[in-house]
Amino acid sequence: MDVISIRRNSLLLSRLKSLLSLKRFSHSFVEHGDEEKASVMRSKSSHLSPYSKIGKMDTSQLTQLDSRNLGIESSMISEPSWIVLKSLQKRGFKAYLVGGCVRDLLLNRKPKDYDIITTAKLKQVKKHFHRSQIVGRRFPICIVHLKNTVIEVSSFETAVQGTIEKEKFLAALKPSTCHKSDLVLWKDCMRRDFTVNSLFFNPFENKIYDYANGLGDIRSLKLQTLIPAHMSFTEDSARILRAVRIAARLCLSFSKEIESAVSDLSFSVLSISQSRIMMELNYMLSYGAAQPSISLLQRLGLLEILLPFHAAYLTRQGSKYGESSTMLMKLLYNLDRLSSCEQPSDSGLWVGLFVFHMALVEKPQHPLVVLSLASLLYYGNWKEAIHHARLQIEVPICFEPELLEATAFISDRELAERVIQLAIFIQGFVHVLTDADSLHEMMENFPGCTCSGLVFVPKNMRSYIANVFGGIDGLIKRNTQGRMSFDIDYDMLQQRDVKESRFVIGKIVMETICCAVDHEVMARREEDHVEKEIVEKQQTPSACQSLPAKNMMFNDDVFTRVKRELQPKKEDKQLATKKQKVVKTEDNIYVVAKLKATGQERFSLSQSKVANMPKTVENCEEEITHSKCNVPEGGVADEHNKKRKSQASKGKGSLRLLSALFK
Repeated sequence: MDVISIRRNSLLLSRLKSLLSLKRFSHSFVEHGDEEKASVMRSKSSHLSPYSKIGKMDTSQLTQLDSRNLGIESSMISEPSWIVLKSLQKRGFKAYLVGGCVRDLLLNRKPKDYDIITTAKLKQVKKHFHRSQIVGRRFPICIVHLKNTVIEVSSFETAVQGTIEKEKFLAALKPSTCHKSDLVLWKDCMRRDFTVNSLFFNPFENKIYDYANGLGDIRSLKLQTLIPAHMSFTEDSARILRAVRIAARLCLSFSKEIESAVSDLSFSVLSISQSRIMMELNYMLSYGAAQPSISLLQRLGLLEILLPFHAAYLTRQGSKYGESSTMLMKLLYNLDRLSSCEQPSDSGLWVGLFVFHMALVEKPQHPLVVLSLASLLYYGNWKEAIHHARLQIEVPICFEPELLEATAFISDRELAERVIQLAIFIQGFVHVLTDADSLHEMMENFPGCTCSGLVFVPKNMRSYIANVFGGIDGLIKRNTQGRMSFDIDYDMLQQRDVKESRFVIGKIVMETICCAVDHEVMARREEDHVEKEIVEKQQTPSACQSLPAKNMMFNDDVFTRVKRELQPKKEDKQLATKKQKVVKTEDNIYVVAKLKATGQERFSLSQSKVANMPKTVENCEEEITHSKCNVPEGGVADEHNKKRKSQASKGKGSLRLLSALFK
């Protein structure tokens, strides 16, 4: 017994050292009082597979851990989840957080959603929450809608009976000595998909229950099934897709058994409903793990079943340039930069990117055309779009086969026509994702590649894609006012707002091709918008009415603002000069004043467009000093300007601004 005790203590010490070295947990798992209990459990379970015979273990003594020592505080739980938990407890039912939310809390990540399991029946849960419904036949749950959040509540009463083989297997694992409450938890735990999802959390008692070494697998970043992988995936084929999703998002490694089972049972995913596949793919691609998910699907041979076109593309292009260097993976990388569990994107976004990319593979384009379309989607203004595109095209861009070599010059008119044609061409490729015949026809471009014929994107996505890439000709011809804010509105994105979707797709494509956005245009647009609002608010009708109808002068607010900005410091005694170009037309007098003060140049333009100015008729110069102000020869100032001059001359050390009207 002493030898066993010494060995156990040595194992304990090594486990604790490895525990403290892990970056993912910057705190100790247990306080001194619970250390012995938890350490014994870990020293035993670390050498057991999750489905070894553990009948001799007293799980009630070995699997309860203090959540506070694991870094989980009550404040980390969302408010809607707390409301459901407290409501169930108030009515005498036990309720636990379970599954992925507990795993994510341990990893200090924000959970995608919160799952609750309770001793109450689903009908009782539905009775207590007005906005709730029971869904699912094989795995029924009650969905509770609360404060714009969806909480999934399951019941211990609706445990699904497994196959005969599985029930025999679980009977052999049943603990010999176990409290009744622990036995209920253990049974539910062993019916779950993976060990990392088998943890229960009682926030009222600050206890975490671990019956399958889930905590150990989280620490070692390993994904394992609770029962043999072949048995688990045969029972529920959707677990294959969930395995990919969890491993890609959390950077977990597969056990050899899981990889073997996925390889043997990969085509079983064809038995999953289209809506379920769409849901699982959206979880992979809209929550910040699109690139690693597609890469893992490709490595496991699942991508050629789910997305055969993209699998064939990666096989062909990846062998030439490396998978991560392809345009598709770069698009997904930039999508991941904008998405997370806290701010997920929408399925329409990655579908739009897939369609955009497929069109370029089928018909490669001049880089300027692609950049112009992406910039138009981003800025919402054609002039700014082509300005940005022509600036960026000066840098060599290489994506094969999507982009052609940028050699010949394209005029603005031809560019507009080609952008419109590309937008129309893109809209037709959504059928490849929604129609099996179109998919088979597209796969003829990849001889030797298999095609499962599976399509899971709903057909209503066609109208969404048509709205996003449609109406481009109208944007070009109308030259509408562009976007004023360049922050992503994730709420609007979730609602599939067309403008928001265009903006984000344009941003992703631009950053993929150029790795840069014209921030000067963004800053200039926002600055002009702010100044316009200030002028409109401060402008008074009386000031405008006092002027002759056929004459125009600078707005008073503009003068005030320019004067304030150009105000020299007291110690600065430099003189300011002003040059004026006076331009005369039949109905209006335009004045363009170029102000130079303390080395800074500013322009103050009249309210009419400079583009309509006729030829300059005369130029004049004048000096403005602190004691003298000269009026240009031949100029006549009205009473309004005389008062302004006299007021300006009284101020000491200030810059005097002159606005004169000339006949």
